[in-house]
Amino acid sequence: MNLRACDGLGVRITDLCGDEYEGICAYNSAEYNMHEFGRAADGLQIGSFLFYSDCITKVELLDWGTGPYGGFSAPFGRIESLIVEEGPDAVCAGLESEEPVHVCRLLHCLEERLFSEGEPWSGRGSVIAALRRLAGQTPHEQVRAETERILAVIEAEKGV
Repeated sequence: MNLRACDGLGVRITDLCGDEYEGICAYNSAEYNMHEFGRAADGLQIGSFLFYSDCITKVELLDWGTGPYGGFSAPFGRIESLIVEEGPDAVCAGLESEEPVHVCRLLHCLEERLFSEGEPWSGRGSVIAALRRLAGQTPHEQVRAETERILAVIEAEKGV
C-alpha cells in the first residue's frame, strides 16, 4: 500500500478493528512521525487522527463525483462522532480545522448532538460561542452558511 500516493486526497481508512474513517488525509513520513509523535512509522493523518501504516488494513480513494455527500458515505462519520463525544474542547479545536470539508462534516454531527433529546451538554455555551466566532471569521462560504444556519435554529428554538 503506497500511503504517500494518498497525500491530499479523500480516503476511507479501515483500521485493524474494522472501523472506517473518512476524510482528506496528509501523508506523514516515518521521520516526521518520529519527530512529532515519537514513533518511526509512516502513516496517514486526517485532522488530528493519525493512522500508522501497521494499523491500516485498507485505504480506499473516495470518488468525489458521486452520492449526496460528495465522496463520503454519510454527512458525517466516525471521526466527527468521536470529536463530539470527546466534548466541547475537542469540538472547538475541530472547528478550527483548515479543511472546510472537515469543518462542515463536524458541523453536521454537532447539529445532531445539539438538538438531540439526550443528556444536557455542559459545554453547550462554549460551543455556541465557538460557532459564533466561526461564522464571523471563516473565509469559506459553505462553512459560514452551515454555521449561520445552525445558529439561526439555536436562536429560534432556545432563545439564545
